Amino acid sequence: MAVGAADAGLHPAVSVIGDSTFTHSGMTGLLDAVVKGSPVTILISDNSTTGMTGGQDSHATGRLENICKGLGVDESHIRI
Repeated sequence: MAVGAADAGLHPAVSVIGDSTFTHSGMTGLLDAVVKGSPVTILISDNSTTGMTGGQDSHATGRLENICKGLGVDESHIRI
């Protein structure tokens, strides 16, 4: 959504997503933002759990920084 908002001229364009949702449906959006060079801010909440389906461990726990780097996010843009 942030990429679309930025494309439409909304600045700043900010998106918020949880860590578990990021791993199952948000990584493609971040990759799209990287490929397009979109001026967006993506906040990924690392809550170390999958709240929507019962509290399982998130596959992103301890890996978010590496996942973002792997998707092409420049390290200088990553904040912990």
